[in-house]
Amino acid sequence: MRYQNGKELLPEALFLEVQKYAEGVCIYIPRQQALRQPRCADLLRNQEICRRYAEGESVRSLAEEFFLSPQAVYRILSKNRK
Repeated sequence: MRYQNGKELLPEALFLEVQKYAEGVCIYIPRQQALRQPRCADLLRNQEICRRYAEGESVRSLAEEFFLSPQAVYRILSKNRK
């Protein structure tokens, strides 16, 4: 996942409106499909991440594939070690 300049990405009117609320901060806007996933889908995803990490896949590649930050992948791995 990489950052994009909102001024280049959004229509000007929308950019100016968002800027009123979030000027100078980083915002994560999840994909629409991620908003609809039931909790069990998250559990299955997390199990898949842990399995593939145990098989040697890197945190970075897992983060990119599952549209997560590397920190989120580390949190998932940490929670599932307990």
